[in-house]
Amino acid sequence: MSDRMSIGDLTYSSMLSYRLGQVEDAIFRTLGAQNARAREVKFRLKRLLAADRSIGRRSRTHSELERRFAFFADAPPGRGVDIKFTHYEAFALLAAVILLEHGLPQKTVVTLMRRVRRQLESAPAECLKKDPNVLFDEERLRQQARPGMIAFSATEPVVLVAAGLRDAVGYDQEQIAAAACQSS
Repeated sequence: MSDRMSIGDLTYSSMLSYRLGQVEDAIFRTLGAQNARAREVKFRLKRLLAADRSIGRRSRTHSELERRFAFFADAPPGRGVDIKFTHYEAFALLAAVILLEHGLPQKTVVTLMRRVRRQLESAPAECLKKDPNVLFDEERLRQQARPGMIAFSATEPVVLVAAGLRDAVGYDQEQIAAAACQSS
């Protein structure tokens, strides 16, 4: 049996927080990343965390987006400090890496994850409350399938939807609309 965890293992674990190395290993396992691919994912994770720090947070603003971080519950500690992540933050980092792999720019990904944090925070906990036999029921998935429908591996998936306007220079951060939607 492997001593490495996947993202699913993190969410089922009784631990309340995870070290960065544990989160990285879980993401590598979830993505099947090894060797050069694992190094690439690790680099992307470090860049995402650095971008979230560098964008910063303004506590006295009316903008909800500017008051929170994408991957940290509170202000991130300085460099060299052992950072602890919640199961949601591990999930958010995995989602952010997947968004990067779809070609979205890093700052756009961080902005998007900040924008949907409140909506997505409850998703992992809600998922854990569901019966896995119902959530991953193959027969029910076949019954739900319709022509032209996106194929899912869960009967009640959570989908991150983003739409935005793009100008000649690139993505306009303020013009991106995003929401987390759950099928029931």
